[in-house]
Amino acid sequence: MPRQVSSTLTAPSSTTTDATSVLLLGMVFAHSAMEPKRGQEFRDRVRCESVNKLGYQVYSLDDKHHDADILEHCDANFADPRRMIKKMKLKWTDDIQFQHIILDYFFSPVGWARTRWTKRFFYKTIPAFVQENILTTGGKLWLPHLDCITKEIEEYSEIIQAYYQVTLVDNCQENPLYVATEHVNEELLRCPDNLTNETQMQPLYNHSKYPFVCLTVKDIATVKGSSGGLLERLPWQLPQQKILKSIPSIPYDSTPTSSPVKRRRRTTAKEEIVTSSNSGTTDDDAATTSSDDLLLSAPLKYKRVASTKVTETKKQPLNAKRKRTV
Repeated sequence: MPRQVSSTLTAPSSTTTDATSVLLLGMVFAHSAMEPKRGQEFRDRVRCESVNKLGYQVYSLDDKHHDADILEHCDANFADPRRMIKKMKLKWTDDIQFQHIILDYFFSPVGWARTRWTKRFFYKTIPAFVQENILTTGGKLWLPHLDCITKEIEEYSEIIQAYYQVTLVDNCQENPLYVATEHVNEELLRCPDNLTNETQMQPLYNHSKYPFVCLTVKDIATVKGSSGGLLERLPWQLPQQKILKSIPSIPYDSTPTSSPVKRRRRTTAKEEIVTSSNSGTTDDDAATTSSDDLLLSAPLKYKRVASTKVTETKKQPLNAKRKRTV
């Protein structure tokens, strides 16, 4: 694990304040946290001040600390880009821009990271930094290289790579927050939890020899379409909706494929009796015929034979009884 502190890392040569600004996600620039204790306030303060000494204007953002008394802090959820960007512009200025946006790599076990760094952060917030000009052209978004991070980047690679060049970084000295943290190592050891680069980088090195994923903003000319705007605002739509819209609809044809089947109207028992009387049949024959027609809805011969047999079996006992009485 590299332990050398780079003394040559400085802010870019540009003199504009916005071009040398750094936004630290998941941190708070707590000026009043002067006593070392458990929790993030003290260590976040000393790390933010160390980044400031490198020549950057430091801002912080998370949704766990109020921002009323901290000029450089914005209380917002970075997984909700619409509200986050609105709060950032209300808190600071409408044209706020950063050269680096760094997701804090301290205390980022995989289980906690999956809970806090949701899918919406990858397919909405990350592209929104470019869409809303929060990150300058050539600006860098730094993410810790964990399995849950690379999995989401691969899933939404089509969206992310439309705005960023994705690279794996093995030189930690390129990350301003890492260098600044190295400079305040002794102050961090004063805290009871002893969270330093040496302890917090170990999970990243266990995963890969590249501890950071760097997303560099592409030239805005390559991102724009012929209309002058961004190519597509896909991150503002769910990926499932995009898939559903790509399925062609099948037109409905109301024309019947064949002529309708004409069904024979059933005759009632009364109609059968009238018909049989007109044809010269007896009452017994009419009754037998009408019962058969009621039982049979289709001209099936084997049912008619079965019905005749049932009728004959009922008449046999009556005939036998009459012979005995005679």
